[in-house]
Amino acid sequence: MVRTDAVFSAADRMTPEIAVSLARLAEKFTADLTIGYDTTSIQLDSLIGVLSLDLRRGKSLWVLGNGTDEAEAVDAICKALTVG
Repeated sequence: MVRTDAVFSAADRMTPEIAVSLARLAEKFTADLTIGYDTTSIQLDSLIGVLSLDLRRGKSLWVLGNGTDEAEAVDAICKALTVG
């Protein structure tokens, strides 16, 4: 299991385009991926869940991966969340 903290900075806020991009990226990995902040967490394979995230620039969050390619998956998701 790999957990990494990050700060959302890919855009001013979560957009449908970013949500779709994250969900598609998560599908490339076999690891189960979860993103969370405060008391909220969702599985990244749920587009509706990703869309429901109230992420805004500067929001601290974490990404958790569990599976054979967990480190690579968490790294890729963190990069997508922090690079605009």
